[in-house]
Amino acid sequence: EETGSPAPADNTLDLEQQELHQVLREELQGLPEKYRAPLALVYIDGRSHADAAQAIGLPRGSMAKRVGEGLDRLRERLVDRGLGL
Repeated sequence: EETGSPAPADNTLDLEQQELHQVLREELQGLPEKYRAPLALVYIDGRSHADAAQAIGLPRGSMAKRVGEGLDRLRERLVDRGLGL
């Protein structure tokens, strides 16, 4: 009969995911606001580029460019921390 307790491997995976989320939060916070806000709106809040652009007051093309540049900067920061992406 199942006890409902996760297996030790599940606990390890949960801990690794929590650590990864913490690193992502830290590095996202370290980005300039012009990149942080678009990334947060699109990838955390789940908004479309068009909706995020309207919320910030940017043209849609500028939003797409900032998201792309923000992802590049975030990727560089994560690689600097030893996370190969």
